[in-house]
Amino acid sequence: QTNKRNLTIYPQQVLSNTIMIKRELDHLEDGYKKMQRYYREQDFYSLPEVYKNETTLGLWHTFGSRYGSSTRRTNNITPLLTDSYSSDIFDYQHLFSTGSGPMYYSMHEEPQTHLYYSFKASYFHFSAMADPSLILVGKKYEWAQPDFTREGALANPVSLLEMGFDVGHFSMDLYLVDIWQVGLLSGSQLIVETVGVPRLGMTYNNHLNKFQVSIGQGEAIINEAFGTNKAEKLKGSLLRVNYTSTHFKQVEWTYSFITRSIDYESTNINYSSSSYTHAGYGTYIYKNRYRLGGFLSLESYSQNLNSVDYDDNFIKAGGFVSLSF
Repeated sequence: QTNKRNLTIYPQQVLSNTIMIKRELDHLEDGYKKMQRYYREQDFYSLPEVYKNETTLGLWHTFGSRYGSSTRRTNNITPLLTDSYSSDIFDYQHLFSTGSGPMYYSMHEEPQTHLYYSFKASYFHFSAMADPSLILVGKKYEWAQPDFTREGALANPVSLLEMGFDVGHFSMDLYLVDIWQVGLLSGSQLIVETVGVPRLGMTYNNHLNKFQVSIGQGEAIINEAFGTNKAEKLKGSLLRVNYTSTHFKQVEWTYSFITRSIDYESTNINYSSSSYTHAGYGTYIYKNRYRLGGFLSLESYSQNLNSVDYDDNFIKAGGFVSLSF
């Protein structure tokens, strides 16, 4: 018959070795501290792991590019290597990518060669992008006359710095630096300049949906007004909205809407343009290792150059394959 008296059990009765007792107590203490950190930090993470431990290698091929490539910059069949790391749930995590692929924070929807790094730690996140082609091709990086099919402007992002703060499912995104390279062809005159377009954005993210919006504008005064010469100015503005769905385990898709304007003013040239782009991206995941997908976009473009109007629509598409390991 079982004795109903309360019995006191000492650690020595279960673990006779004092070293084993100390090791077990340390293990319990570490687990307790980790649980405390989980409880404290989870308020700053939309997901336990924003970036997972994964490395992927893929290739993109694009048709109809206007901004992501030029006659001396390519965005096709350039391997895209992406490496993401998570030290633990609700802890430091980062992502690094290099190669040619879409940039969902960019002024355009096309794949472009880039070097990108992003990290998240507690309530803070930071990201930076640069186009390595700027170093690889040097002076040939600039827009050239063979890139143009008619008079007008072409532009691409050169570098970007973004930081922000996260609480729950929401993030505030501050695009402190977003440098565009703009090439403008008017007659036989080609002007290539840069303009910074800082932005303010907001992100909402959960395990099924991600919504991003950012908006901003910037101006570069290239030459001050002098005598009868007007000031030479270059302006840019951007609104980009992204929606990503992960409702299906093996299928991910993203819709992007981009509206952008570029204006240039000088003594001899007056130029203004607006662009509205709808883009869709899709990815099919097979056995959590293989990915197959692509994008399709429609850009509605209009410009006025020295009182001459021009409007057109551009369809662009691309596909990719990648392997995770």
